[in-house]
Amino acid sequence: MMTSYTLALKPVLDLTDEQFFQLCRGNPDLKFERKAIPELELDLDIV
Repeated sequence: MMTSYTLALKPVLDLTDEQFFQLCRGNPDLKFERKAIPELELDLDIV
């Protein structure tokens, strides 16, 4: 079962493209999706 969480980043955090790449690279078991608005979607496989 896939569960999605959306994190509102602004005004707390503003990720650059490089920071987003490093976040994804440092967490290969997680799926991140960057939105046009300052949000980050995290999809988790719940077993």
